[in-house]
Amino acid sequence: MKTLVLLMLSAIGFAGCFSGKQVQADMVSAQLVRIDTIYRYPDKREKLLTWRSAYNVEYTSYVPMSSIFFIGTRMPMLVTK
Repeated sequence: MKTLVLLMLSAIGFAGCFSGKQVQADMVSAQLVRIDTIYRYPDKREKLLTWRSAYNVEYTSYVPMSSIFFIGTRMPMLVTK
């Protein structure tokens, strides 16, 4: 009896890992339009990157000061549906 219960539980567990899931994001191409230097934390400077998609929607991202980006760079961005 214990063996049957363990087999059933393991089958349910494995089936849960392989169930189909839908992606809840779209990928759009965005162009870098502005780079600002900000103090995100009191002692840590970071770059604030502003991206604009073809639909004129702006996105922001934070990167360390050591990262190098150029205005006009295009990059795919994930956008929630």
